[in-house]
Amino acid sequence: MQKLKVTLPVLFTTFLSFLLLVYVGYGEVLRTAPQFETSKMQAQGEVIQDTAESFLQLGLPLKEFIGFPELISTIGETDQSIGAITVFDQQGNILASLDRTDGQNPVNSEAVRRYFETHDNFDHSFSHPDHFVIALPLEGKFQMEGLLVLVTPKSIMGNKLKTAFFEILPWLSICLGITFILSFLATAKWRFKIWPQELVFGASFLAAAGIVSLVVVQFYSEGVQQTTRAMADNLSSRLKIVSSMGLQFEDISGIDEMIQRYRTLNPEISSVYVTRDEKVLFSSANVNNDTTNQDVFTHSSVLSNADNVKLLVSVNTPKELVYNAVLDNIRNFAALFVATAFLAILLIQISFNIGRRFSSRDIKAIPAGQPDRRKGINMIKPIFFIAVLIETLNASFLPQHLKEVVAYSQVEASLAAPIFSAFFVTFAISLIPAGKLADRYGYRPLLFWGAILSIMAQLLLAISLDFYSVLSARLISGIAQGMLLIGVQAYILVNADHNKSTQGANIIVYGFNGAIISGAAIGSLLSIYIGISGVFWTATSIAVFLMALVLLTLVNQKPDVKQSTTSNERTTDKQKPASILHLLKDFEFIRSLILIGIPTKAVLAGVTIYALPVILNALGYKNDTIGQIIMFYAAGVLLTSQFASKLVDRTGRKVAILSLGAILSSVGLILIGVTNSEVSIIGVSLINISIYLVISGVFILGIAHGLINAPIVTHALSSNSVKSVGKTASAATYRFLERIGHVAGPIIVANLLYWMNNSPKAILYIGIAIAIMAIAFWIPLGRKTKLIEQD
Repeated sequence: MQKLKVTLPVLFTTFLSFLLLVYVGYGEVLRTAPQFETSKMQAQGEVIQDTAESFLQLGLPLKEFIGFPELISTIGETDQSIGAITVFDQQGNILASLDRTDGQNPVNSEAVRRYFETHDNFDHSFSHPDHFVIALPLEGKFQMEGLLVLVTPKSIMGNKLKTAFFEILPWLSICLGITFILSFLATAKWRFKIWPQELVFGASFLAAAGIVSLVVVQFYSEGVQQTTRAMADNLSSRLKIVSSMGLQFEDISGIDEMIQRYRTLNPEISSVYVTRDEKVLFSSANVNNDTTNQDVFTHSSVLSNADNVKLLVSVNTPKELVYNAVLDNIRNFAALFVATAFLAILLIQISFNIGRRFSSRDIKAIPAGQPDRRKGINMIKPIFFIAVLIETLNASFLPQHLKEVVAYSQVEASLAAPIFSAFFVTFAISLIPAGKLADRYGYRPLLFWGAILSIMAQLLLAISLDFYSVLSARLISGIAQGMLLIGVQAYILVNADHNKSTQGANIIVYGFNGAIISGAAIGSLLSIYIGISGVFWTATSIAVFLMALVLLTLVNQKPDVKQSTTSNERTTDKQKPASILHLLKDFEFIRSLILIGIPTKAVLAGVTIYALPVILNALGYKNDTIGQIIMFYAAGVLLTSQFASKLVDRTGRKVAILSLGAILSSVGLILIGVTNSEVSIIGVSLINISIYLVISGVFILGIAHGLINAPIVTHALSSNSVKSVGKTASAATYRFLERIGHVAGPIIVANLLYWMNNSPKAILYIGIAIAIMAIAFWIPLGRKTKLIEQD
């Protein structure tokens, strides 16, 4: 029974993770598949459009073109998913039609007549929630003569998608059953250790991800190739007319020109040819009897000539084009998969600790009156992760959303940046009072009320676009995050062993940057699925879950003042202000704060969180792409933070590592700053590689901040003046002053962007300023010899 109490929560978490994977895969394909369907419909419609316009350009009237029934019938025969193909004249009269929608065709004569009267755009006039609609103009010599409309029911694609995902459910069930058996055996063997459970869960999660990925990749591959396949079938159907008339293909002129026109209309087609006994009869201009090219996908259709000799109509698509298109579409799923993996790890930690908490054997194993330190550290990881996730879900669109709020409320446009910075103001102000509350009442009330305030803030953002409501929400969010951060730090102070302080610090680094990765990816894609308001409602629900998790899993305990305070730190309240002023007179403390600490936070808040979404949005990048780019920053931090902490502890070379981090930070900013530049290097225009410059710059910036985040605190607290103040008070003072960067960063960067019309070059100048400060910090001017030797 005790084993089941541990195993069942793990099994339930695995089940939830599998559901999340299926939802992510299904949702991403459902979002992308319409692009493939409309692309195929566009290509099929252009076949009719091109043929009809060749006739109309001669100045002949549309109603005299007799080829519509044949062209429409050909496409309808080769693609049974097409619901309707209709040709309208300017008065909305139907000249030719194929309708298989059972009276559900959303485009009728009245809609077309209204379109011609208002000259509205196609997408607005003929969009429909239940059908894909493509409308193509039929241009005559002097004016538009009519309209070609293709309609496909969305239910056809939806049913196909549902069938594919239902077919993988048995395989996922098998994975779930194996997970239960292995988890139960692991519990019996290793009792209540979490690493065997994580190993079992990781293997089953990867297996399930592989199954879902196969379905996703298959849909992408078929979607990319379905246009080419439709063209092959369509061309074959048109050539069948020759056979039906009893003619020889060799006797017909113009077939080569028709084949070439097909290839021109569809740039993704590399070649089109008709063969008999492996001999090419007709081909597009660039085919040289190479019908066995291994670098192309070939879609073929068989037909017979008048002598019943089999002919093969083949259309080739380069494999590289298909693979690139699949990779381009699957990057969203890959980003979601990474985010899902972080959330899955979080869920397994929560479930395992809940299982241990309610296991009597586990409780008996803890001496009375002693905290379960290992469980405390493990439990706080998901709590902090969730706390940060609430705020990072809006990372990819919040600056743009605040601009919309300002426009909606009809206040000064320049107020968007102050609203953004309001969060960091109250975040910084709340740190010191939150610390005092934690000392007096413990961490649990702080975490609980932090969750309550998060609920209030996200709820305000979800229901209102009013300037003052959104400003209030940002102020409340800052207080909530400050309380949650201090609550987590207090929890670590109580539950972590003294020789594992680095591990405790890594919890905050991991939680913050892991949440950025998950929040930026999932939030950006959710904004497409359910809208920005829906993302705020999701964040509200997560905040409610956080509140419940705090109540369910945490037992309050106040810090032991005697153990956590050294003799040097036991100062009276009257002595502390004087000591802190003494700290502010310390040259090295202020030097590290002004040249490294504050600029780093200013770049994080001003560039990564605020400016980057604004700049990329102005350059035409969508929310999902912006969110994925921001993920590279968090990945860079996670890559180097733990390494930097260990290196500093081992070598003591804090100044060298901090200087390297600052220089790399300037390099990353400069790379972002030259984005969209027209400068050429060795003949290569930078504007063509702008996306790679942005990604490289953001990733390098993350690596740089990973080198800075932990060592800067250690360095700032290494001066002699810290001894008279105490490390706890000095650390609190440093953390508070460092938040000046959080507040000032967005305001400074927003003004730079305003003066430079949102040009990325504003970031270039910031990068140069960071480089100058890095050099000034590295130069040992005024630095004591003892400090230099430590480096």
